[in-house]
Amino acid sequence: MSRLTSDEELAFACHVLDWGVGPVIVPTRYRALLESESSEPKKSPAQRGEIMQLNMKMLAIAMRPDLVFSTKESPDGLVYRYCFDKFFGHLTEIYRLLKAGQLDAADLHGLRYWLKRIAKYEYPPDGVRGEEVFQPFLDFEPFGYRPVMLLGQELGVIGWTIGRNS
Repeated sequence: MSRLTSDEELAFACHVLDWGVGPVIVPTRYRALLESESSEPKKSPAQRGEIMQLNMKMLAIAMRPDLVFSTKESPDGLVYRYCFDKFFGHLTEIYRLLKAGQLDAADLHGLRYWLKRIAKYEYPPDGVRGEEVFQPFLDFEPFGYRPVMLLGQELGVIGWTIGRNS
């Protein structure tokens, strides 16, 4: 659980889940993707790639199972994709540990907050339902992230569409 705040990429994913607008701090390893050219001696944090404005439309596009955006023209989409990929891998591992008896579900109550927001994202772009932002990505079997949905069910989070997007 503590990695959700101490790991930059996991914290980024949590901030995106929690906030619907505004700037978000970009994890260090992805800043080069967003850094812009500038002749100014002092670049702003955005020009240095340290922060980016949340873009819910790009988030929804980046979370589609098929990569449908130009990675060169939309580096913010890559940041979303990389960070949520790591986040879902982390949650998948938590589910594996829970099923192996190495974790107790009672100790995971804090995850319900995040899993609710994954099941039905609160800030979907126009024309997209909250259930359509992350669930198709999770339910796409080749990625192996269905355990995130199963973890949500195990912790009492409703609204999962397991098996409907295959």
